Amino acid sequence: MFRRRHPTKWHMLPSFEGIELVQTAKLLGVIFQCNFNFTFHVDAVLKLCSQRLFLLQQSRDQGLSRGHLHTIFQAVVLNRIAHAFPA
Repeated sequence: MFRRRHPTKWHMLPSFEGIELVQTAKLLGVIFQCNFNFTFHVDAVLKLCSQRLFLLQQSRDQGLSRGHLHTIFQAVVLNRIAHAFPA
């Protein structure tokens, strides 16, 4: 459950037993923050993509063809970047 603090009006939320107030939530692979910022999500995607680019570089150095590298790039890097575009 997210809530935005309103500087001029404070009201207590009704008690929801079993529902925890959190700062971040991961839903379908997208990390949402309570301030509607996506820095945690972007940082996680960049870290994962840099690891996958390293694997592509290793595959290239071992002689994988350019066409195969392109297919793998689309499958493991580009797909990870674009999966949350509609959201």
